[in-house]
Amino acid sequence: MVGLVVWDYLVTSELLQRVTAVGTLDAMQMAAIPAPGSRERSTMLLPGALDAKWYLIHAESFLRGDCWRIRWTTLDNAPAGREVHWASLLVWALGGWAALVSWFTGGTPADCVQTAALSLGPLTQFVSMGVLAWLFWRRFGAMVAAFGLLVLSTTTTFACMFQTGQVDHHGLVAAMCLASVFCLGAGSAGVLQQGVKPDGWWAAASGVFAGLGIWVSSATALPVIAACGPGWLLAVLAVPAGSPVRLWPGAAWRWAVAGAATSLACYLLEYFPGHMGWRLEVNHPIYSLAWLGAGWLLARSLRLLARWKSFEVEATGEPVGGLPAAVAALLALAAPVALVGLAGERVFLVSDPFLFALHQRYIREFMPVWRSFEGPDWPVMLIDLAWWPVLFATLAALLLRRRAVLPPWTLAALVLPVIPTLVAQAEAVMQVRWSGLASSLWIASLALAAGLAWQFRGELAWGRWKKFALGAWVILGVLPFPLGILRDASALEGGGLPKTLAPPLLLRDIAQRLVRSDPQKLPRVLSDPTSSSELAFYAGLPVIGTLYWENTPGLKRAARIFSAKTEAEARSSLLEAGVTHIVLPTWDAFADMDAYSGLLALEGGRHGDEQPYLAGVLSGENQPDWIRPIHYPIPAVFGVGNMRVDIVAFAPEQTPFEAKRARGLFEFERGDWAAAIRHFEAAMQIDASDPEIPRWLAALRKRVGAPPPSPAAP
Repeated sequence: MVGLVVWDYLVTSELLQRVTAVGTLDAMQMAAIPAPGSRERSTMLLPGALDAKWYLIHAESFLRGDCWRIRWTTLDNAPAGREVHWASLLVWALGGWAALVSWFTGGTPADCVQTAALSLGPLTQFVSMGVLAWLFWRRFGAMVAAFGLLVLSTTTTFACMFQTGQVDHHGLVAAMCLASVFCLGAGSAGVLQQGVKPDGWWAAASGVFAGLGIWVSSATALPVIAACGPGWLLAVLAVPAGSPVRLWPGAAWRWAVAGAATSLACYLLEYFPGHMGWRLEVNHPIYSLAWLGAGWLLARSLRLLARWKSFEVEATGEPVGGLPAAVAALLALAAPVALVGLAGERVFLVSDPFLFALHQRYIREFMPVWRSFEGPDWPVMLIDLAWWPVLFATLAALLLRRRAVLPPWTLAALVLPVIPTLVAQAEAVMQVRWSGLASSLWIASLALAAGLAWQFRGELAWGRWKKFALGAWVILGVLPFPLGILRDASALEGGGLPKTLAPPLLLRDIAQRLVRSDPQKLPRVLSDPTSSSELAFYAGLPVIGTLYWENTPGLKRAARIFSAKTEAEARSSLLEAGVTHIVLPTWDAFADMDAYSGLLALEGGRHGDEQPYLAGVLSGENQPDWIRPIHYPIPAVFGVGNMRVDIVAFAPEQTPFEAKRARGLFEFERGDWAAAIRHFEAAMQIDASDPEIPRWLAALRKRVGAPPPSPAAP
């Protein structure tokens, strides 16, 4: 199991190092002095690892001593910058790991961040798997811990969140949610055997893991926590009425108190005292308050349920209070929803119609699963989404068939994770970004079912064929992951590079050319949301419109510039934003600039049929004097001939002569000699004193076989 993770790390690491070593700048470009303030990075990460690139940027800032909690960046929404609300846990972890790497290599910690980033993902996976295996072992023993490790290390949707270079919060929060749900099931929802004293450790541990999950990603953890309440009630309902059990409602209260306290402590660690505000997209004390209210209501509901089902009640640690406490709990539970409903985008920017529509229409991870299964890995991903749920259903069916001979509390332990898991699975169907979370909760359910089956294997009357069938099912579920690694390793031996890595490699090349184009001034680039993150990472270029919700103002500003319909509007908006270059790859969804107009129309912006002015600029249809096109020939090393990157420099002080001369050079460099002749001739009519143009014209006319113009020609 450890070997599989290490093997995957070695294969992916070799691939990324091979791509990182690809050189595209010639000796003259390498000798050019980068602009002041630039920060060139060469390390290639996996396609789509945009969050990891920003974590690297923030970790370097942290190690340089800019701030120990990163709350602001000037690289995005330039020149104003934007807030940063990411949890500092991964920034600190990456910074600490880089400091340790620097101790061995002799470099500075900030310079070692790129190296440390390649191994932090697998390291985090090992730590997460170790904690989860310890939980499995503590509850069910070594065999179930080994089985859990096997499933954790071979579930592709789980392992992909920890791949080489994948410095990302998704894997960490998924592991925390897995641990939280497992602990609730391991505590059997507070359903106790007669004569057994209540053990609050499992409920408290679940709350702590869930509270940490809110810190890392509230958007991921909160739906899981909310689903645990109905799951808890369903678990108790599943126990037959009159069973010889004792119900402990205090477990729900202990779970809520531990989780709320952890969440609040993490909030204070992250924001106190200088950055406290009302941003509900991330961890906030109002969620701790709501959790306490939910815990109180859940505990009281469990007491009523115990009375209805004729269970004995264990009163230890149960919350007190009558009607006033119930009203307060209801108000606390409703507070987050009410605040978002009343304040809207002022406290919850994700509800902004522009941002919401952009995510749904143009970001792959926000698309439904039936639109996202593409590429060679889709069979493996489909197995991960279906195989472990089917295995859990099989084990659950075997347990339920023998429920008459099993202790009643086993039903509660088996049923509790079902609703949180189904909620996560529904999220994964509607948005593929939750696939890793869904797989994690299926693993929690599977570990509980496997643990119960192992603990009561004598009562289940296992037949030889059942053992063989279940073993075969496990093997079939495990095989796709090592087969995928083997396929990647075979591809590496061929010496080729995946075409999926061509776009970020191209943008690295462009970013490093731009910062070396002017040693006096750092360019400010307008690009599509994805490319903006790449350009900021690979050369420290200030950009305007990345995809993050904190940058909603920058996204809208970029959209307004790209949507401008007239020359005057486009020029003034570029000048106001301080843009020096526009970079737009043809492979991006926003290469069609009209997409921005449609998004702006959602908030009352105009959306006419006319083409955005800058679209005509990039196509050559519009040729204003304040634009200087830049020819970018894609290096042959990339092995792609169907891609194009349009690049123009915004030059508001450029004269008509300079504009015609620059356009002529652009057409010459891209091989349209006839067009180059026309522009050079137009430049000569404006100013015939340039000594170079006549020589260029003579050479070009000779190449195309065109006679020189007559003196009387206009």
